[in-house]
Amino acid sequence: MRILLITNLYPPHGRGGAEIVVAQEARDLRDQGHEVTVLTTRPFSGVSSLAPRTSVEDGISVYRYFPLNIFWYRNDYKHSPPVRFLWHIIDTLNIHAWFVVRRFLRRMKPDEVHTHNLKGIGITTAVAVRAFVTKQRAVKTLRPAMRWIHLLHDVQLVTPSGLLVAGKERVWQHTGILTRVYRAVCRRLIGSPPIVRAPSQWVWEQHRAYGFFQTSAFEKVVWYTPGAALLASWHPTRPLRFLFVGQLAPHKGILFLLDVIKTLPGGACILNVVGDGPLMDAVREQARDMPWVHIHGRLSLQRVKELFKETDCLLFPSLAHENCPTIIVEALRQGIPVLASRVGGVPEIVQDGVNGWLVEAGDGDAWRAALTRLAVAQ
Repeated sequence: MRILLITNLYPPHGRGGAEIVVAQEARDLRDQGHEVTVLTTRPFSGVSSLAPRTSVEDGISVYRYFPLNIFWYRNDYKHSPPVRFLWHIIDTLNIHAWFVVRRFLRRMKPDEVHTHNLKGIGITTAVAVRAFVTKQRAVKTLRPAMRWIHLLHDVQLVTPSGLLVAGKERVWQHTGILTRVYRAVCRRLIGSPPIVRAPSQWVWEQHRAYGFFQTSAFEKVVWYTPGAALLASWHPTRPLRFLFVGQLAPHKGILFLLDVIKTLPGGACILNVVGDGPLMDAVREQARDMPWVHIHGRLSLQRVKELFKETDCLLFPSLAHENCPTIIVEALRQGIPVLASRVGGVPEIVQDGVNGWLVEAGDGDAWRAALTRLAVAQ
């Protein structure tokens, strides 16, 4: 079966767990014997980058191109709000992306298309996919109509930033007229793919609350079955080893976490911080007076898995609602408990007192109490 995956970013380019999920899906489909193709983006490198160029990566054909816009999606944090605002308008109504995807579908004629995050590769991508499916169904052929599956990674269709900060769900950035117009346009452009998948009930219900996917069938993807993972390998005579993995951005709560960590008694714990992002300099500066905090920068997934062997507990202090963070899933698979913010779909995989603990997002006293209970009581 010929299967096409469409996604805004694909390794080695990435900024979070979504890219890891897509890459794993591509490998799994490849191992099942399917002919897998990925269509994704790349940085601008001249006029030639506006057309897809292919490379074979791990037996998977990967086509990368630059959707015509002001900047590449991966670099959005480098630009001012007015520039990002204009970028969002172009991205949402990107005619170039629609043309590229339409032509690509006509040439490839896939049996199945899986769309993932479309912000950065053009929401109009969905229009091209839907038109191709409709045309196939209208034409009587011996081949069955192409199947279209959309996977939700976050709330990019609900709000332009893709972020809903806990406790600030009703601020003007999410309820104002511009966001309502954006949401209505996205709702019209993406329509109702036959099948919508998501790893959390929460993210599906968020979209349904705003009128998305009215006729779509929902399938929950289960990446992890909760099981006991508490105190299995902790040693009482050494500092507890904590790990943070994520984008060093305000909504991930890394500065909030460091503020809490510095109040713990010296020598009570070790914190390894993995990731990069716009707050890297601020993180290094804040950690300068805390020798028990080690900043590693961005590491490969393999290196992160090796670091799990030196970890007692994963810390997930996100200040924003999350769908189903891949780093939590991976930690639980390794038998490592998680201390996490009670946000979004996180409570669907972290069960308080079973495989981790849940704390209110941004509550410094609650986080300090939880960390003290774990680190100092050992």
